[in-house]
Amino acid sequence: MLRPAGLLVFSSHNRAYVAAAAGPPLRFSRNPLTFARRLLRYLRSLRLHARMKPLRRFESDYALLDDAAPDHALLHYFIGHAAEERQPAAAGFEPIDVLDRAGRSLGPGDEQSPHLRREKGRLAARQPRPRFSRCT
Repeated sequence: MLRPAGLLVFSSHNRAYVAAAAGPPLRFSRNPLTFARRLLRYLRSLRLHARMKPLRRFESDYALLDDAAPDHALLHYFIGHAAEERQPAAAGFEPIDVLDRAGRSLGPGDEQSPHLRREKGRLAARQPRPRFSRCT
């Protein structure tokens, strides 16, 4: 529950990220022990990625996808900039700002910018103050 004029902040991933729906990558190493450890982690991630497949959703405004952190074991919320502002507004919140991981404000045209490709966005929205009418 949010108090009147409270601040709601939520974190999401950029749906325009090129590799948003990609599976786990295998990282090579010249060191055989490092490569063996990475191979085991890759196989675990691959199993978890396959397990998450029935849970993935692609909707018009958002997508629920597994991500590299942690090892494709969780679903993350991917959304575009315009929808990220529209959803809270539809629930009665006034969008204040959309920020990237470094705290920079993002405009509507920033959705495709390179610095967003790997970053999460954060939306801050304020619940409007309740408006009371006087009874006479």
